[in-house]
Amino acid sequence: AGRIAKGYPRSPHGSPNFAAGITNPLGKPKENGRARAPSLLICIGSSTGGIEVLERILPEFPADFPPVVIVQHISAEFAPGLARRLGAVCAGQVAAGQDGMKIRNGQVVLAAGNKTHLRLKRRRGVFCSLEEEPPVMGHRPSIDVLFTSAASTGLPIIAALLTGMGSDGVEGMLRIRSCAGRTIAQDAASSKVFGMPRRAIERGAAEFVLPADEIGPKIVALARIIEAKAATP
Repeated sequence: AGRIAKGYPRSPHGSPNFAAGITNPLGKPKENGRARAPSLLICIGSSTGGIEVLERILPEFPADFPPVVIVQHISAEFAPGLARRLGAVCAGQVAAGQDGMKIRNGQVVLAAGNKTHLRLKRRRGVFCSLEEEPPVMGHRPSIDVLFTSAASTGLPIIAALLTGMGSDGVEGMLRIRSCAGRTIAQDAASSKVFGMPRRAIERGAAEFVLPADEIGPKIVALARIIEAKAATP
């Protein structure tokens, strides 16, 4: 794994509390009185080969990291297993996005199943909205829908588009970049299928093009910069 930027402690790999209580697969995240409303959002889209990359990215994030919202193209029957698999490697609470769920720091939210799109909406906080609409470019949930809705919240956004076929996520990433968000595409060498990231690069949507092992540390470094600027009077 890459080096963690200063300002966030490394995730507690192997600690007694690491596996206990961090995952609530496909259910509501446990209440945490110390959880803060987010000042920025991390959005990740991935498809073919993306689960393995997520398993390399998420361990870089500490338990109090800004919320991470993920669209992984996957069949509904495999969604519970994905939540357990990701929960085993990250310090945050992993849960499926539920309609009306308020997201907070320390959460990893999955767009689970294939019956609804997941949109983020901001009203005294940031909430998940699950909407039964037609697939977008053959995908439901759609990365484009997530990314575009994130850009509409007005919060700083860090978005990453990982390995996968097609172009889902490219338009949304362009929208995020046009709103001064920070954007990352996975490089060709580490992608199982260099489709979505390639098109993002070709369209100018990707600010950074990085191998899988460097994406997590880069997100942490960018989050540190954004939060430091927000804290400056």
